[in-house]
Amino acid sequence: MDEDDYRDDGYEWSEAKSADRMARSGFDFHAARRVLESDRYVERWDERHSGLDEERVVATGMLGPAYISVVYTPRGVGNVSSARSKPMTTTSPTSW
Repeated sequence: MDEDDYRDDGYEWSEAKSADRMARSGFDFHAARRVLESDRYVERWDERHSGLDEERVVATGMLGPAYISVVYTPRGVGNVSSARSKPMTTTSPTSW
């Protein structure tokens, strides 16, 4: 971990990746962390990106009007490695 990276008792991440996410999507890993702290998300194991030495989990929940998927590695301290958003869409009951 570089000295410019973020770390506290619960999470750690690359500030450079967080700044890149902010530039591309309008939110950073500090915002994505709120999804994990809300306890209102679903998780799935990321089989494609998990390896023998590192497990990755994708948590998807709401952040404002958008769904946010946060990729993290559970290590006692959650290492946030990625986050993506998708705007919430409404579906008419007649189209179900």
